[in-house]
Amino acid sequence: MITIPEPDEVLRDLSHLLTITYSALDYGTYQSLSFFENHKDEADKRIDPFLGPHLVRFYAKKALIKDNNGYFRTENIANSGLFIYNENYNLRIKKSDRGKLPAPGHSISRQQYYRQMPINLPEFKEYQSSDKLNLLILWNLDPAEKYRIGSLSLACPKDGGVSTKTVVAYWHIFVPYGILTGTGDTILPGVTKDLPLTFSIDEETGDDF
Repeated sequence: MITIPEPDEVLRDLSHLLTITYSALDYGTYQSLSFFENHKDEADKRIDPFLGPHLVRFYAKKALIKDNNGYFRTENIANSGLFIYNENYNLRIKKSDRGKLPAPGHSISRQQYYRQMPINLPEFKEYQSSDKLNLLILWNLDPAEKYRIGSLSLACPKDGGVSTKTVVAYWHIFVPYGILTGTGDTILPGVTKDLPLTFSIDEETGDDF
């Protein structure tokens, strides 16, 4: 059975990776919202709730590939899904469900991921391990700044099914702002904030495995 480390230990291990991820998501958000604002027709300026998050993922992935500096690798999955990994961790990057962990839905592979089962992806062979921890990086938009990411949280899922009511986590913590910006901060377990959302995505048609 996999050993679940304490969240502060994982935060220390992933501090630089989380800084890069925050920057990539911030870039993706700016590019996504700019896409809609640059349309001449006012009707086309409205943010599409499906295309918007997809564009965030698309541009964030480009930034992650460019800026990872060997700290992690990326995996190509459907719908520009964001999945990165290193020797010790698998990290699925998803939009939070109003501050909570999104449900894995009907996808068997996502349910297995939540249950800390080893994953099997085509280009993943050299990094597969039954001891590798499956984690979630969850992002929110900043309610005060239209073009910026707000908070990131880090979660270690335990189980989950079709609805959010079935989701259980070993722990779910707020990532300190100092880690996100690379300026350093005291690492303290916390609770993610329930931030207003500018757009959302249907998890049944979103960035599934």
